[in-house]
Amino acid sequence: MSSQPSEELAQITDMLLAAGYFRARISNISPFDKILGGMAWCITLANEDISFEFSDELNMGKKIALSESIVKALKNMGSPYIIQPHQIQGLDYAHLYPVIQWLVKAVLSSQQQQAGLTKKQASLVYYKFAGEQKQADSLEDGEKPEPPKRQFKTLSTKKLNDPVRVYSALMEFGDITASKSYENFLKNYSETTNKSSTVSGSEALFELGGEGTVNPLLEMGAEQIAPRTSLLATFGQNFAKMVKNEDISNARNEYLESKKEEDPEILQRRLEKERIERLIQTLTKQIEAKQEAKITLEQANKEIKEQLENLSVEEAEIKNLKEKLEISIKNVEENASESKEALQVDVVKSVEVLVERRNELREKQRNLKEKCSKEIEELNKKNEINIESEIKEWFEKIEKSYEETSKKYEKASNILAEKNQEVAILQRRLENTPSQTELTQYQRRFVELYEQINLKVEENRKFFTSYNSLLEIKDLLSSEVQMLDSFQKGFKDAKKKSEKDEFAENVKEATLQVKQKAKKAEDKGRSVQEDLKQMERKLKQIEEEEIAYYQMVKQFQDLIG
Repeated sequence: MSSQPSEELAQITDMLLAAGYFRARISNISPFDKILGGMAWCITLANEDISFEFSDELNMGKKIALSESIVKALKNMGSPYIIQPHQIQGLDYAHLYPVIQWLVKAVLSSQQQQAGLTKKQASLVYYKFAGEQKQADSLEDGEKPEPPKRQFKTLSTKKLNDPVRVYSALMEFGDITASKSYENFLKNYSETTNKSSTVSGSEALFELGGEGTVNPLLEMGAEQIAPRTSLLATFGQNFAKMVKNEDISNARNEYLESKKEEDPEILQRRLEKERIERLIQTLTKQIEAKQEAKITLEQANKEIKEQLENLSVEEAEIKNLKEKLEISIKNVEENASESKEALQVDVVKSVEVLVERRNELREKQRNLKEKCSKEIEELNKKNEINIESEIKEWFEKIEKSYEETSKKYEKASNILAEKNQEVAILQRRLENTPSQTELTQYQRRFVELYEQINLKVEENRKFFTSYNSLLEIKDLLSSEVQMLDSFQKGFKDAKKKSEKDEFAENVKEATLQVKQKAKKAEDKGRSVQEDLKQMERKLKQIEEEEIAYYQMVKQFQDLIG
């Protein structure tokens, strides 16, 4: 398990070194500082509008704040990997590795883009300000081509027509690559001859130059001719393709387009085009991130709606259960009251009363049937007359019910909007509330600050005590100096008899004052010694209590074990 984090740290440092962050090589720097500095360096070089200031002299609080700002910057850059500040401080390599890998890729891509831009800008400036006249004379002399020299001469026995004559002229001036196309034309020119005969004929067409000079190519060795012939062969192949395909005009157009690319206006347009493409890429990234956030919000909204529907169904079920319980309770109470009355009344009287009631009810039932039949007949007549009015009333009721349901739906939608607002507020509160790891980090920072403040307070106390003691020493020395000055002045005047008595009295008073001060100092020292003794006693008591506490803890652990 110990080797795995070291391997992951080595992989991360290798990635940072490959990107150009050579500070990761230093072995004295802690892994936390390496990773934090590397991430800040990558973000600053990733061609983003973000900058960080990292140094080794930062304290723990500033480093934690820097890690939080790095996490925010990664979100703004559209990082596909999510990370928290405590994971940077806790060296969670499993989550840090993909983030640093993504940052290194961004740095390399931005470096490539910057290199291309600087190259194009340099060429643009060169073509604007560097003219042809500023070139050195030696370069101009070196670039001047030598005039062509004839190396072979055709025999006068052969008469050639135009295109063969052109290639024969090229071969006279040392163009070896024209031999292939020359051979092809000779095949068409003489159908009866073979390839070998055409080659021999083509060789026989040429002789030495008129001046009797030997071709310098014949004098060269095989080692000197090989590289030159390879270059000439490539040039000849390209030229033969152009002739075979009859594409000279296309080649001319391509050459003109390549020259146009060197135009500064075209280069400037290309730079503007690339800048616009980069802006489009950043905008598309932002749009994709916002679309993803929109999708997540829609999913959360759907989940909340489903929860609300489930709650409404549960509420209806609870209401039904409540109504059923109320009905059952009423039935139980009625049965209980009837049972009590039946016990109190005699059986015979109850039977008689029930019989009488039954008779009365039968009579009432007959009367009711007659009345109901009459009323039904009347109602049927009225219904036949007032069907249209009832239909209108029925439509009005439907409209009223529709309005009521629409109002209920609007209320429900308003309630849902309020709930969504509450959910959003709660989510913001949850995001704003710090996590346990952040609280522990803040607690550590507060403890460090408290310790620093205590050290400063102790130093200030020492300074105050030393200052007070030095002031007392200064006062005593100044008083002694005054006394000695007064003694010196009085001693000179004490030679006279009249002033001897005064001088003696002054000396006595001074000795009394010195003795009083000495007594005060002794009393003060005694009080300080007594305070020290009391503090030592208290310290001994605290040590004894601490020893007893540890003994009790040991006994408790032994009992538990």
